[in-house]
Amino acid sequence: AASDVYKRQVNVAYYWIAPRSAYHLSYEVECHAAETYDKYLQSHPEDARIQEIKDDELHHSQELLNAIELLK
Repeated sequence: AASDVYKRQVNVAYYWIAPRSAYHLSYEVECHAAETYDKYLQSHPEDARIQEIKDDELHHSQELLNAIELLK
């Protein structure tokens, strides 16, 4: 859809104009997602798929921190 194309263009522009801020925003989103999955897992500890997704979010957040450090 046209709105998806627009969102992608804005995202690319954000990374081009303010890369550290863009990476930081992505980092915050990944951390929030991991926290949300963690809350879910407190009441559904048997959900291995959600645990896997949470671990992936944490891995991505670390990658983003590494990228932010490279941009200093």
